[in-house]
Amino acid sequence: MTVLLFSKAESFKYLVNYIRCCCFAYYFTHSFITSVYVNFNEFKRFSYSHHFKGIFKAFFTFFKKIFVTHICNKKIFSLGHLPAVLVTVVSSQGSVPRGPGAVMAVGPEGRLCGTVGGGAVEGRAIAAAREVLAAGTPLRKTENLREGGDAGMVCGGSVELLFLPLGEAHRPVLAAALQAVTDNRPGWLVLEDAGGVTVQEVPACPSREGVFALPLCPAGTVYIFGGGHVAQALVPVLAAAEFRCVVLEDRPEFADKARFPAAAEVRLYPAGAPDAPLTGQDYVCIMTHGHHADLECEAFALRSPARYIGVMGSRRKTESVNARLRAMGFGEEDFRRVHTPIGLAIGAQTPGEIAVSIAAELIAVRAGTL
Repeated sequence: MTVLLFSKAESFKYLVNYIRCCCFAYYFTHSFITSVYVNFNEFKRFSYSHHFKGIFKAFFTFFKKIFVTHICNKKIFSLGHLPAVLVTVVSSQGSVPRGPGAVMAVGPEGRLCGTVGGGAVEGRAIAAAREVLAAGTPLRKTENLREGGDAGMVCGGSVELLFLPLGEAHRPVLAAALQAVTDNRPGWLVLEDAGGVTVQEVPACPSREGVFALPLCPAGTVYIFGGGHVAQALVPVLAAAEFRCVVLEDRPEFADKARFPAAAEVRLYPAGAPDAPLTGQDYVCIMTHGHHADLECEAFALRSPARYIGVMGSRRKTESVNARLRAMGFGEEDFRRVHTPIGLAIGAQTPGEIAVSIAAELIAVRAGTL
């Protein structure tokens, strides 16, 4: 839902890239290290043994790309870009790129943020949104993605799109929705065929004929116990996938928000007393600085209704921890809730690779395929 409100997650992604760029500039100037490849392809072929001119050219090209992207997307950081059209997938049949709930914002110049599936269907949706913006009237439209359909796609299904024009009158509603997301309060953005847009903080989904309700906080929160290098790599990946991340640390020097700009919160908890308001919609990733801290966090998570519990570590470590958990009263049924080693088995080695494997596992759990 963050993407609906002019892409909170995408904003964090660009901010993280911008910070990485600045960090690289610092190391380039002061260290001149041998390998200057830091997950950016522009530097893959260069080291200090190459000609300085070539390195400088690569650095300039990279910095220009990131800087321009950051500047061009500053409007996404606020709700100030109105008028716009909110395009929402309200129903689908068969195989489609995105299902109900996918959203995209379109302004006079084109797509602002979000996606309803990409490709030809998104191009047609953007064109239709511009017409809705000019006319100022809502529209429901079905796109046929079957072979021979108008969209020229062969996905095999169809999507129904709702186009709602947003103007100054909608600013308070959007602000309320943004505040609900920021505060992690459950609620719904209710979209009416007639053009109405409201925020309702009710437990039951208010969707009905002619009304489509988008959950404001659909992804749950990922509570990451441990603020080390894997957590640093994991938070921006999860944020880009629209997970709300909270990092918890018992070491003050690691419980620093500056280390996790994409995290919703960074909390310091007393050593030996992990704490978090875990619900059945939340995810727990345990990657602390030691086995004893892992044990404490895992015991805490197992006493909660958390949807997912993942623990970093080897199978030998798991056996040792489980033996101690048994002594605390936990059994095999509890252990079956735990994903360990954490993440999908893709042969991940580096912090970045491990982050991708964990994010993939969480996405699969969220989608109900794991």
